[in-house]
Formats: sequence, structure tokens, C-alpha cells
Amino acid sequence: MAQNVKVLEEKMSEMKTIVYKSLVDPSTVKLIGEKEKLKLFKKMVFLKPKPEEIRFESLEKFYEPYIIVNGKYRIDYYRRRTYTLEIGDDVSELVIFNHTLKPKTSTLAKIQRKGREVELEAEQRIVKEQSAYLILDRESREVAAEELPAAPAEEDPGKVLAEAGEKAWRLETPPEKAVEIVKSRVIDRPKNAVRITSETFEVSEYTVVYTPVYQATYKNVNTGKIKSLLVSGVTSKVIEKAGFKLG
Repeated sequence: MAQNVKVLEEKMSEMKTIVYKSLVDPSTVKLIGEKEKLKLFKKMVFLKPKPEEIRFESLEKFYEPYIIVNGKYRIDYYRRRTYTLEIGDDVSELVIFNHTLKPKTSTLAKIQRKGREVELEAEQRIVKEQSAYLILDRESREVAAEELPAAPAEEDPGKVLAEAGEKAWRLETPPEKAVEIVKSRVIDRPKNAVRITSETFEVSEYTVVYTPVYQATYKNVNTGKIKSLLVSGVTSKVIEKAGFKLG
């Protein structure tokens, strides 16, 4: 057990909200939709509806949230180590820093046919740091950093989200969950720590980012089926062609 254990010090950055600006205009999304709409309704590779059978219904803009946490753990501690020093047979004692050590012959030394030795008890000072960068989507699935597009931020994110209303999707789990995941990945107090000088967990970035997503909806006039196409409002890439559940 560590002696004089200090309580873990936590430093949390204030959570920020960022809303990315749309870099893709609706007319571009409609053009993309015209190219992709037949794929939404095809049943087999060679069985596609005719273009005139698929009618454009609506285009709406939503905001997809992501939670970003950048955390770092640092511990400055001491651990105990025993050093074995071999000495000559003519040495009766060894004095180190005013401590007198008596030599002896250990069982292992006898087996290895070594001479006498003294054991020196010491403490090693260790500084250990670990960090983790985490992005979760609204369903708490981990997202690679390169999968989250970057764009200029809106000057008044609160106003944009208020105007979007329900079209700004909510995180299905609280942002604190991302912090706890980062904690579990970086905090690692050594079991052999005998003294801890300092121990901190710091979150330097704690941000919810909303990125614009266009939903283009189409209807098969023959079957009445309706399907949607999702397009990134930042990159213009198709996110998901069908079966996407809003909310």
C-alpha cells in the first residue's frame, strides 16, 4: 500500500459547444441526390426503377452531435527497490550515507558460487504520463478523428441550435460518459507505489461538435415507398443511403 497517498486531483476544462457552418448548399445536395436516388430503391443489380418513377419529396438540414474529450493522466511517485552489491571477502561492513550494512552470503550466491553481498534498500522516483483522445457519436460509438470533418464554426452556436430545434439531434448518453471512458484508459496508479508526490487527471478539451447533415427524401411513385439519402453538409459525401432512423 502506498504511504501518504494523495487524492487524485482533477482539472476539467469547461465544456464548449461548436456548430460547424454548412459548406454545401442545398442545390448541390439535390444534384447528388439525382445521381444516387435510383440506388435507394434498387432490388437487384439489374433491376432498377426508371428515373421518372423516383420523385423528390423534401430536403431538410439536421445537426449531428459528437462529443470530443482529450485527457491526460500524470503521476509522480516513489517505488521501493532492493539493490544487491557484491563485496570482497575481506570486507566486514559497508557504510553508505552513514548507514552500516553487514555482508552476507545468500543461498543464490552460494549456488552461483559468488562471494558475499549486501542489500541496499532504496526508493526510485518515477514520473508516468498517459493521454487519450476520444470522439463519440450521438449513440456513443467511437469515431476516428479523420472521420469527423472540420469546418469553420458558427459565431453564435446557441442561436443556431435553438433555431434548429428538434433538427439538432441530441446525444443519447450524457457527455460525462466520454470523460469516464478516457479516465478508464489513462488512469493507472501503480500497485507498488510507496509514496505519491502528485497525481492529476486533466481534461484539456471537452467539446460537443454539431456538424450539418442534409436529408434528401425520395418517393417511388409506383410503390409508394419513401427512402432518404444523407449527405454531409461539410464534405458533400453521402453518409447513408437508406434505413437511417431520425431522432
